Amino acid sequence: MRDRVCVVGVGETEYRRWGGISDRSEFQLACEAIVAACRDAGLSPHELDGFASYSNDRNDAPRLAAALGCPELRLSSMVWDGGGGGVCAAVAHAAQAIHAGAASCVAVVRALCQGQYGRFGRVGGRTRGGQPASAAPAGFGFILPFGLLTPAQMCALIARRHMHEFGTTHRQMGHVALAARTHALRNPRVLAFLAVWFAVNLIFGIASIAIGADGASVAWQAHVGGFFAGLVLFALFDPVPRTNADAAGAA
Repeated sequence: MRDRVCVVGVGETEYRRWGGISDRSEFQLACEAIVAACRDAGLSPHELDGFASYSNDRNDAPRLAAALGCPELRLSSMVWDGGGGGVCAAVAHAAQAIHAGAASCVAVVRALCQGQYGRFGRVGGRTRGGQPASAAPAGFGFILPFGLLTPAQMCALIARRHMHEFGTTHRQMGHVALAARTHALRNPRVLAFLAVWFAVNLIFGIASIAIGADGASVAWQAHVGGFFAGLVLFALFDPVPRTNADAAGAA
């Protein structure tokens, strides 16, 4: 797909504290972001013929196409569940559809107005206005009561099945992890990204403390705290002894 598909525009709405947007709906915010992306690309929203999203976005493609006046909807793509990885997957879906001729101009969109629907990833609770938050998807009713809450736990089940079927050992998985980390630490782009990521989290954290936004500081504390905890405690939980032979094999 190289040199055949490209990102031509990016759009977004303003970001506010939880519950700070009450004058427009989440759906309106999605449309505004798409219009902004089209403006950035020098296109009309009427030229869009596809939409891709991830993590069960509430703003489905037929509604977006109708609201934006798209004459034809050729692609409606959703990367179900999940979070971080869905971003890249949604872009990949759009690129693959264009490359295959299934669509010509696709908007990749994700709208999230937590003050109107409850905090993302939280089950139960109430919105900013005191209304009950959106219920968990039906399928989650079979897993949440048993503690299956995060991607790490879900992937652990898949890994355990692989170990059962193919006899994979903890040591072998450890070698894969060590090889990945070794290659990453030798990649200047990874190190540069890590420095930028750490700086951005630190800046937002300090800013949230300065303005007294207690709730806004939770994310940066979790990110930076998790980083240092993993850096310091990883050796205690690493199933692969870090011998010279192991290090040479990982390299």
